[in-house]
Amino acid sequence: MLTRKESQKLVPNYFIKNLILRIADQPITNFTNPYPSLEGITKQKISYKRADGVDLTGDLYLPKGYNKDKDGPLPSLSGLTHASLTPQQMRHRSVDQKTNLLQLAGPPPFSG
Repeated sequence: MLTRKESQKLVPNYFIKNLILRIADQPITNFTNPYPSLEGITKQKISYKRADGVDLTGDLYLPKGYNKDKDGPLPSLSGLTHASLTPQQMRHRSVDQKTNLLQLAGPPPFSG
């Protein structure tokens, strides 16, 4: 059986699982983290009320070792989701994200 293992710290890799012999899973890939600079960052859920009264939520990513008292405020990037998503749909979309490694789509935003 082909299986995939990943966590917040482990890059997704594929393994062969032998259910008959019950031996250790045999790795068939050995992918490394394509974004080692993202290791150690923390993620917090934030929520706030927009000026027009709409409640919004988002994810705040902080650098490794960040201390707001010592380091002060940081610049931020914002991403918006489609306005038609209800809070219930947004909650559904965030299920199981605690088990996934943080990954970026496309080229890094500040690559030269």
